[in-house]
Amino acid sequence: MSPEKFEREVLDAMRNAGTPPQIVYALAETGLLRPDPAGGGPWPSRKLLDQWDAAIDRYFVLMAIDEVLSPERIAEKASPDARAWNSELPELQVRPLTGEEHKQVVECLNAIAPAQARGMTVIARSELAAAIFAHACSSAYGSAETQGVPAQGPERYAHTEDFILRRARELYAQGRA
Repeated sequence: MSPEKFEREVLDAMRNAGTPPQIVYALAETGLLRPDPAGGGPWPSRKLLDQWDAAIDRYFVLMAIDEVLSPERIAEKASPDARAWNSELPELQVRPLTGEEHKQVVECLNAIAPAQARGMTVIARSELAAAIFAHACSSAYGSAETQGVPAQGPERYAHTEDFILRRARELYAQGRA
């Protein structure tokens, strides 16, 4: 069994067993279930333990952002059809896109379809993507202010920036771009 498949199966089993989601997230983020590529030294290393602590903190930041940005999430938990949407990103394993959120994304894509059909250059598409990207990062930054922890704004901005880039690469790899 490949290390990736082993990790995926262990994480799925942990989720099914009710393991606290921040633990599952931190394991997926840090790769603590994967063998040590260096093959020696103390395990886990101080660096890996620091990454673990940062991943636990990041989990709670993501949950705080979600609480501020979409409080209706509690009422609407249905996920979109797996044939239309899926992700291996730890953030989206912890807090997947809801069916309603997926519909909103599809609605936005349909709304810009007429402009794209007239022919958009790469630079125009890049500008559109950058505007949406900046708005998402700004919302994450603003959520810290709303929650009374403005010092977390830059960190939330950076995490959102990193997440969007990783998700874009995943969508491209899935052929959904």
